[in-house]
Amino acid sequence: MITEIIDGIHIGDESDISALQKYKSWVTIDARHIISAGHKPEKNLEGCRMLASTIHTLKLLGKKIVVYCDAGIERSPLVVMYYLMVSKGWNFDYSYNFVKGRRNCVGDRFRWIKSALSEKPESIDYYLSLSSWGFPLDMFAVGTTDDSDSFKNIDLEHEVEIPVAPHVGAFGVKRSHDRHRGIDLYAPPGTEVYAVEDGKIVDIRPWTGPKANCDWWLDTDAVLVEGKSGLVVYGEIEVIIGEVEVGMSIEKGDVVGRVKRVLRNDKGRPTSMLHLELRELGFLRNISKDWDNEVPDGIKDPTDKLRGAMYD
Repeated sequence: MITEIIDGIHIGDESDISALQKYKSWVTIDARHIISAGHKPEKNLEGCRMLASTIHTLKLLGKKIVVYCDAGIERSPLVVMYYLMVSKGWNFDYSYNFVKGRRNCVGDRFRWIKSALSEKPESIDYYLSLSSWGFPLDMFAVGTTDDSDSFKNIDLEHEVEIPVAPHVGAFGVKRSHDRHRGIDLYAPPGTEVYAVEDGKIVDIRPWTGPKANCDWWLDTDAVLVEGKSGLVVYGEIEVIIGEVEVGMSIEKGDVVGRVKRVLRNDKGRPTSMLHLELRELGFLRNISKDWDNEVPDGIKDPTDKLRGAMYD
């Protein structure tokens, strides 16, 4: 039997799906091969992220969604629970009880469902923090990508992807002349950049180009903001004098600048992007761009924060 969990999002089992074929407004999501007790927690977690992103997209389109598996008591509830965690900021226990309260046949597999996401189930509420950021661009985040050429398959005027290794724009990826300290989000020049959280502007500095002693790039700026997560660097942007200044307090969603073209030569790849970094509080200096596999002190990976912000 199909159960509505929240408006537009349902859980069902395999036997429910054939009856829905005549309803074109309904979309089914099969969790059977994406989530498995035989998978490592990391693979299940990535599967949940992928399916939650699909749910988010379909919900924006006004579709009625049914997430299903064989019996509708483990894998499909897990996907919906994860979606609720990142979209509503709920912890795991609350999400589990919410789903079970509406679909009692989920049963008492609490421990298995938790262990499917983490080898240390007691730490699963870490993922609550994924939804604490807002997304820094007013563009539709279609998900993550490890393909450096996947930009060719999306609408770069309105859509953006979060790069993960080995994508050239991902955090920590070794490139021709450096190792990447942040994440590049491709966006058209002039796109407004929003603060991902409340904070205080502690520096505005030249970031690339001749004014930053990087002649092979065009001139861009960076705004450095300290907040709850640490020091967030919004780089490769244009700062409008008078809109932001050092010492100013800003709120999540405030404009900190606009994306500006950074690549001098057009080689068929995006030439403008937001370069976003996350650092420890007070870590204002720029480290060497050539570091070993171990992430240096003071630098943090913002990937999971951005993933969570897709649902903000």
